[in-house]
Amino acid sequence: MEYSLLDLKYAYAGGIIDGEGCVNLTKNGLTLVVGVCSQELTSFLKQNFCGGVNISKCNSSGRLFYRWVLNSTPASNLLKRVLPYLIIKKNHALLAISFQSKIDTHKDYAYGKVLTKSELKERESMVEQMHKLNHGGK
Repeated sequence: MEYSLLDLKYAYAGGIIDGEGCVNLTKNGLTLVVGVCSQELTSFLKQNFCGGVNISKCNSSGRLFYRWVLNSTPASNLLKRVLPYLIIKKNHALLAISFQSKIDTHKDYAYGKVLTKSELKERESMVEQMHKLNHGGK
């Protein structure tokens, strides 16, 4: 079986996300973050998948720390593409994709409409599920 360069990039990104990434949810959206001490790694992610890179200094070592960030639908789309390559963060990705799809189907809420109580409760429940996953729960 032959793989394209694009397939290999998604596989590589999946490995990076699985090992160094964090999938976060708030009631307003999805954020995918990879934090590392390698500028080359975050440059690869930004060059191939967009997003932004923030740079800060580690307090303990003084080394530079790079955070690549991708939000909302682009983050969900990337998670869909790397899903076959995820092991540790597979459940995080599935939850995030589901969460973002609910937001994407209700884009009119961004224009001043209010979420119903049941929609807000569902989002809060999904945010809590992600919080548990990110802190070692299943």
